[in-house]
Amino acid sequence: MFYNIGDKIKTLAKVMCWIGSIASIIIGIVLIVMDEDLILVGILIAAVGALLSWISSFVLYGFGQLIENSDIVAEQSSRSNQDYYQKVQINEEQKERKKVKDIQRVISDDNISEDTYIDIICPECGEQLSYLKSEIISNEILICPICEASIPTTQYRK
Repeated sequence: MFYNIGDKIKTLAKVMCWIGSIASIIIGIVLIVMDEDLILVGILIAAVGALLSWISSFVLYGFGQLIENSDIVAEQSSRSNQDYYQKVQINEEQKERKKVKDIQRVISDDNISEDTYIDIICPECGEQLSYLKSEIISNEILICPICEASIPTTQYRK
């Protein structure tokens, strides 16, 4: 019933324009036929009434067009937002993979000391944590000191 309301309003404007025009013409003809003295009045009512009916339909038709256009804009905006959030998610995933690869590179490099601190982001709270290279190598799981989440370290070892 309320689906595609803009098109329904535009259709209503057209119907009201035709009804108003036809009614004005009929009233004008009735006045002309009823009395010879009302010929000029009948012609004026038929012409002016049809014209006013046509002009008054502009506002209703324009409102229907406005609603249609706002629906189109809302749909495009929604699609644009979805595309944006997908791109952000892909970008975040790429950053995460790069961080993991960087940590893997540092851990596998024998020239980097075991006492070197490596920054890891907690997957639960998002805090940046620093652990010794030796801790990451020797433990399967590290515990976040902030939220106490388990951080698996196997992903950082090749």
